[in-house]
Amino acid sequence: MFKLAQFIVRHKVAAVAVIAIGVFVMTPSEDEAAEQSSNPWAAQSTPVQYASASEDDSFVSNMVDGAVEYLDEAGMNPVAAADEHVGRLDNAATSFSKANK
Repeated sequence: MFKLAQFIVRHKVAAVAVIAIGVFVMTPSEDEAAEQSSNPWAAQSTPVQYASASEDDSFVSNMVDGAVEYLDEAGMNPVAAADEHVGRLDNAATSFSKANK
């Protein structure tokens, strides 16, 4: 392992050339890259399907609505809490900059 590292240090240009040739040889051409499928086990490429948002009540929207109701009942406002914490961080940064002067 040490001999390999020593060789790389002594022959930087040759090592970089060997790596560049390897990358060039192993990189697929544009035609080969277009034929590849997103699924490595697929025999043929398949069209990509995108999920569409629907107006129906879904599991996620029900969960979000439940979380909003819980936060309202508990009197918590995450946006206000985030603003408060950012303000504290700004105050701490100001104090540190004043102390370092």
